[in-house]
Amino acid sequence: ISMRLRTALSSASAHAGDSFEGALDEPVVADGQPLIAPGAAVTGRLLDAHPSSGERNPGYLRIALVSVSVAGKTILLDTSSIFAKGSPRNANVDAGGGARDIAFTPDRRLTFHLTEATDLP
Repeated sequence: ISMRLRTALSSASAHAGDSFEGALDEPVVADGQPLIAPGAAVTGRLLDAHPSSGERNPGYLRIALVSVSVAGKTILLDTSSIFAKGSPRNANVDAGGGARDIAFTPDRRLTFHLTEATDLP
């Protein structure tokens, strides 16, 4: 399931349990037949989030999709998660480096995989 974010996500401000919104970027297809058209609204959840701290502890996010809206109905999804981590600044320097947070801007494309069968219309 490929989607594009409608809202920004950042480990600096996100918390586990927060939700995010997006839209399908490509149709969902099964046996060559499109089941869900591009543009369908999707909702995701932050499974884990932690801001950067200290020089060598970059922030991270773990996110997954939880639902898609089809013909006015909300269909629950079980998907793989995406884990993204910022990188430490000046990783080879012992002092003054600082770590940074990971951030996804609106319109960022992300791809998830279904982990459980889902009844689609």
